[in-house]
Amino acid sequence: MPGSRSVLVLGATGNQGGATARALLERDRPVRAYVRDPAKPAARALADLGAELATGDLDDTGALRAAMTGVHGVFSVQPLAVSAEELAAEVRQGTAVADLASQTGVAHLVYSSVGGAERHTGVDHFETKAEVERHIARLGLPATVLRPPSPATRPTSRHSAHGTRTC
Repeated sequence: MPGSRSVLVLGATGNQGGATARALLERDRPVRAYVRDPAKPAARALADLGAELATGDLDDTGALRAAMTGVHGVFSVQPLAVSAEELAAEVRQGTAVADLASQTGVAHLVYSSVGGAERHTGVDHFETKAEVERHIARLGLPATVLRPPSPATRPTSRHSAHGTRTC
């Protein structure tokens, strides 16, 4: 995959990540699917479609760094967070992904946020997404922030060559 326009898809066996990985594969785009369990049926199905599987979890920065090495882009989505522990993990994981993307020379990061994150609503889940968005912006990493109206919505995006684009 080095030198290609490959994309690392986080959450590749979930709703958003899975839809993203399949859409990219349908367009003949090389995909590295980041999965916790490569034996899981959803992971096997992606491999059968041509995805390269990379194993790890979002708190394993070594595995994330290895998975990011050589890819052109990263699609970043974290699990829905509700409890205080989950909310803290969402920020920790989202900012770590952005940091690693910057450090490994990823050309473009796509971050799946939530509609309304920019409005300072006081809703915990929205505020954690906004915190990750601000971190990405501070890094100056070329990025697209998707803001679907709810976490269950599968986002679509227009492509952006440079800078941060919010859809």
